[in-house]
Amino acid sequence: MRLGGRTIGIITVLFVVWGCRSDDTPLQYGDGEYVSQNPDVVSATADVADSGPSVPDVPNSPWDVGGRATDSGALDTADGLPDVVSTGPDTVADAIVVADSGPDVVEVIEQGPVPDLRVATWNLRNFSDYGPNDYRIGAIAAKIKELSPDVIALQELRSQEGTDGTGDQAFDVLLSQLPEYDGTHVAWDPFDTSVGIMYRTDVVSLVSKKTIFPSDSWAFPRPPLVANLTAVRDGASIDFQVVVIHLKAYDDSADRRKEACEKLYAWLDVQPDSHHILMGDFNDDPHDVPKDNVFLGTFLGMEPHYYFVTDVFPPKTVTSIGWYHYVDGDYVKGQFIDHAIVQGDLMELYETVTPTIAGVLPNKFDDWGDEYSDHFPVYVDFLAPEQPEP
Repeated sequence: MRLGGRTIGIITVLFVVWGCRSDDTPLQYGDGEYVSQNPDVVSATADVADSGPSVPDVPNSPWDVGGRATDSGALDTADGLPDVVSTGPDTVADAIVVADSGPDVVEVIEQGPVPDLRVATWNLRNFSDYGPNDYRIGAIAAKIKELSPDVIALQELRSQEGTDGTGDQAFDVLLSQLPEYDGTHVAWDPFDTSVGIMYRTDVVSLVSKKTIFPSDSWAFPRPPLVANLTAVRDGASIDFQVVVIHLKAYDDSADRRKEACEKLYAWLDVQPDSHHILMGDFNDDPHDVPKDNVFLGTFLGMEPHYYFVTDVFPPKTVTSIGWYHYVDGDYVKGQFIDHAIVQGDLMELYETVTPTIAGVLPNKFDDWGDEYSDHFPVYVDFLAPEQPEP
């Protein structure tokens, strides 16, 4: 089943009450719908329209996406790749479009079979002021093993309080407890947290990485990390890009989040590749009324150009337990602020795309917060179409 405007598609959505799921129940798919073997799991499907509002052409981004460069190897990580700070449109060696002999002609390289993928995001809440001594490291490592994402975007990474970031940090110790994974992060910020990424090395390779908008602290107080990745599984492969997001919090910063979405949209629109996944803590709710909705005009309602995958969860969904929100006058403990946005060309390659929130019921919120974080992991399963027998 193809998505992206030429065929009506279905995004399959899985959630338990309060938008949470915490087990490892095997998934069964049939005709684009999820069938659960767990009576406690609620399943739903949401039709995706085959057309959407017109998408404006953005030939060149009007915003500065860089302004400075860092020394090679600015990230204190072991991936062997230098950190590149963007000073213009991205150049990706594995782009799927290459120039032909004519100035206005392009040759589209045929995409072969694609692998199943699980891509996740998790805000780890100040991970960690306590550095390698944070008591949560073991529990967080165990939860990541349980969820087994191929890629996980991480927010609120930081160096130990009172240090300059040298030496082992909580992120390094977490990686040491997950031998299947490698990872990288944006350079430590003594005044704020940073974002990062981890990936399974038996499936995913990090081709290149960069930090974007490093000097735009108004829209991006935590600069996004762009990771260009290749996934290979069972003979199928795909090149894709994960952009790790952590936008400014609080109601009085909605204008900053809206500006960040506009700048991200314009930046992505001039990139040569098109398999983008935006994951992270957006600190805003796609169900907000239009006058307060920071996603309108960029990523929300922009099918087939972009799919706001987590928008299909109901308004009372919770991904963060640190605050509250109201839905039709009803008080809801927690907020719906951690999201996934997928570019349309990537959606077209997959049979189903299933977002899941790996959380707990409200009576367990406090225990979860003590053990892990004030956010739940959110992950998206990309299920590839079956290939015909040779």
